[in-house]
Amino acid sequence: LSQDIKSAYPLLVKLGALHRNMGISLSHYGPMLRSLHETFTYYFPKKYNIQVKYAIDVIFTMAAQIMTQQPLNKAFYLNDVAKNSLNKDNNMDFLKSLEKCLKSSMGREYFYNYLQQTYCDEIAIYLQLIAKFHSQTSDKERFMVARDIIRTSIMRKGTFSINISHECRESTLSKMQKLEEKFLLKQPMSINVNLFEFVEMEMRRLIIKN
Repeated sequence: LSQDIKSAYPLLVKLGALHRNMGISLSHYGPMLRSLHETFTYYFPKKYNIQVKYAIDVIFTMAAQIMTQQPLNKAFYLNDVAKNSLNKDNNMDFLKSLEKCLKSSMGREYFYNYLQQTYCDEIAIYLQLIAKFHSQTSDKERFMVARDIIRTSIMRKGTFSINISHECRESTLSKMQKLEEKFLLKQPMSINVNLFEFVEMEMRRLIIKN
């Protein structure tokens, strides 16, 4: 493998020089990588999972750095990939399971990008909102974020309504309605951190299934 890398290096340098002569700049590599992901996702929707996508990111980023002969601090998308994937101290455990992925700040960021590139914007947005909900430290803060989750992801006409069962949707809306009534009446209320527990369970099953 080391010999393959050594032999590939001069070829990538020459290819990079050829690209520069053709007018291809560093700014072109980010869109190229995104197009590559979208193409593989379209033709291999099951096999092109987050682990494979991450490997492609690492390979592409290393090749781009060799070809351009410069750090990727000017290409915003590749810069994010480079900082995450090429850091020797980086913990890669987040690739082992969905649970570990969602617990890792890097894993969540990478997973949201992955979902958005596989046409699951609504799931990515819901996961970001639910992470924000769990990070709140007071009932009032959790209530405000819960409102956003309901309006954005749970209501059928929500901007990014997620695909959950009728029972789960109605149960969650009912719980939130009771909290809304207490809020309007200025009654004391406690926001359970497990308010969206059943929604989260359904979303996990959906993600793992697909």
